[in-house]
Amino acid sequence: MRRIYQGSALVGTAIGLFVAWHGYWLKIEGLYGPGPGFFPFWIGACIAVLSLVWLAQATWRPVPAMPADFWPERPQLIGLAVIIAAMVAFAALLRPLGFDLAMLGLLLFLFFVIDRKHATAKVVIALIGSFGIHYVFEEFLRVPLPYAEIPLLKAIGL
Repeated sequence: MRRIYQGSALVGTAIGLFVAWHGYWLKIEGLYGPGPGFFPFWIGACIAVLSLVWLAQATWRPVPAMPADFWPERPQLIGLAVIIAAMVAFAALLRPLGFDLAMLGLLLFLFFVIDRKHATAKVVIALIGSFGIHYVFEEFLRVPLPYAEIPLLKAIGL
């Protein structure tokens, strides 16, 4: 069990460093405040530091025995695969559709895959989570988020 925790901590550290490195190259500072790499840099740095803390804990603390239900059952694995596929689709659609529509699609998909109750609330939260967040980043933080590359969507301001 110790090796699983240590391996996971090393993978988390590598992912955090990767995100921080790319955030650094996106420029942490913009002309009037945080640049497009500000959040990726600090989020990656936090992930890397916390993963190193986890690695230290997994190395020097006693590790409990592996529980019998450690490995997920088939339905949970399918759910995990669906979430990962949705995030990969979001990353692939971010450039052609822009942040607003890609995030709206991701949020609606994940909300309705998990549960179909409270549909109106989920749609409102997805709209705020896509268009509202884009507005906050553009207007208040002055951090540009991607716009659509498809000419029709670009023409209507998405």
